[in-house]
Amino acid sequence: MARSSLPFDGTTVTAANTATAAATAAVQPFDNTDSVVLYNTSSAEAVVVAIRTAPVATANPAATSVYLPPESALTLPLGDVSKRSPYGTAAGEETIYYSTTSASATADVKVSYLNNQD
Repeated sequence: MARSSLPFDGTTVTAANTATAAATAAVQPFDNTDSVVLYNTSSAEAVVVAIRTAPVATANPAATSVYLPPESALTLPLGDVSKRSPYGTAAGEETIYYSTTSASATADVKVSYLNNQD
């Protein structure tokens, strides 16, 4: 993937419910993205976040995912691109997937990629 010339990039992803496959953001981390800030905008639904290998056909397992309560944020470190797998949604690539803990409800998650400018 390419480098971003911006210090940060943002997007929104709708976390899928547990009855469907986990969702990914349309914009993926860049080669120079070293952290991701996630904000769960829902006032009612929790989100579970996991880094998984595509293809993904199920919701994120709650027991092995990071829990993001309603109206809360967290920062995930991604590390240097030379030490991590390429991010993407093609078969065999890893990326961040989002699910809610509900069987029927979804939740919007604001995603901010923090990009190293060195």
